[in-house]
Amino acid sequence: MTTPATRPDTGLTAHDSIEARIDEDSVRFARWRAARRIALTPELEANAYRDPRARELVLRARKARLIQDSTLVAYDAMAHERLTVGLGIGSIGREKLFMRNETASHVRWRRGHGAVVDVVGARSAFPMLTPGVHVMTDMLHIDAIPYYPGRENLLRLLGVNRANDRENNEDVLINPLASGSEAYYRYQTGDSVSFLLPDGTKGRLREVKVEARAPRFDLIVGSLWFDVNTAQLVRAVYRPSQPLDVVKFVEATDDEGFEDVPKLVRPMIFPMSFDVTALTVEYDLHEQRWWLPRLETVEGRMRVGIMRAPFSVEQS
Repeated sequence: MTTPATRPDTGLTAHDSIEARIDEDSVRFARWRAARRIALTPELEANAYRDPRARELVLRARKARLIQDSTLVAYDAMAHERLTVGLGIGSIGREKLFMRNETASHVRWRRGHGAVVDVVGARSAFPMLTPGVHVMTDMLHIDAIPYYPGRENLLRLLGVNRANDRENNEDVLINPLASGSEAYYRYQTGDSVSFLLPDGTKGRLREVKVEARAPRFDLIVGSLWFDVNTAQLVRAVYRPSQPLDVVKFVEATDDEGFEDVPKLVRPMIFPMSFDVTALTVEYDLHEQRWWLPRLETVEGRMRVGIMRAPFSVEQS
């Protein structure tokens, strides 16, 4: 039996020090978010909606995404996840596949009992490394549970996991459907589409365009589609309104920043950025009653010094 390594300078185990670091980072992020928080005023609320139809639909959607949870009893589904990361050197160098991880799971969820997840298959590949090597596979797992009451599917893959009607000041992205989001966004209705259900009933979808009031990496810009009858979200295509400059963000949240990085190493890791170029969430109507997620995708690009890494995440 082995014992965790102890750091002689603090007396903390390696596990404890990692948790302490995570807690410290969370506190710094909370301070950063609090400093950039915008209070919702009557003036901001009045000019947030460019037309009355957008206001009515967004307010209904805030309630609808919580109401559906109270009626869903159980489901049985197959979940497929795929994570792909490429790697390229320089501005014109060819990008090659660095890593791919795929998982298939059988998920059975029932209210009051939780979820049972059976992993049907999983594989990972690192073509640029030694064939057959398996590293970090435990860190590559994507949440296999497609849906559960309270889950936020609109922004889940970027750090928002719970649906609620409060102001979300702790999440990575500010949810445009949360209370108080008028302080950060403007809304406008767009196109509409009609569809016919198997029983002959007609349905209608309507688009609401979301625009960030100012370019920030924690605000989105995109298109949200809702079922006009139920105000349930059925499709979303969006992206952060600005890429994340990691250096500026760390300097704003950490007093020390990157001051301890040796000068010889700086050209290898700077600039450092994270750019999510597209996110999509699509829903299917089940038993003509429940809109549940069918497909979620994220595409983007990371940059560290002269290296660039395009990535994509897909869950269906």
